[in-house]
Amino acid sequence: MVEASEAFLLHAQDLAQVAQHQARLGAKCAQHGVPHQPQMFEVQPGPQYLVALEEATWRFTEPLACLDALFCTYHVLGLTYQPACRNTWVLVQRLLYDIEATDDRLAPCVSVLVNELSASPTCST
Repeated sequence: MVEASEAFLLHAQDLAQVAQHQARLGAKCAQHGVPHQPQMFEVQPGPQYLVALEEATWRFTEPLACLDALFCTYHVLGLTYQPACRNTWVLVQRLLYDIEATDDRLAPCVSVLVNELSASPTCST
């Protein structure tokens, strides 16, 4: 569970901590021979939200805007989801963006959840 949380959203006290996390992730990606992965951070005080990829950072005041930018970064750069949070990303991809990719490998629990939540009636105002 710790790896999944580290792959999806990290909490940092300041930008120096963000840089430390990015350096650690970069080393881990290099060790496994995979491209550097974008990360989402909640940084205090504020809070402010960041998407970080290597030395680049994009700042947001709203967490959903940050999540959207992170999702788009994965797809624009053609990156694969990190294994630790793949199920979470596929759930987001299917439910929030209504994207079905041919190479999606849905875990049974994600498939059931997607089907249940897709069949639920939506609220209308």
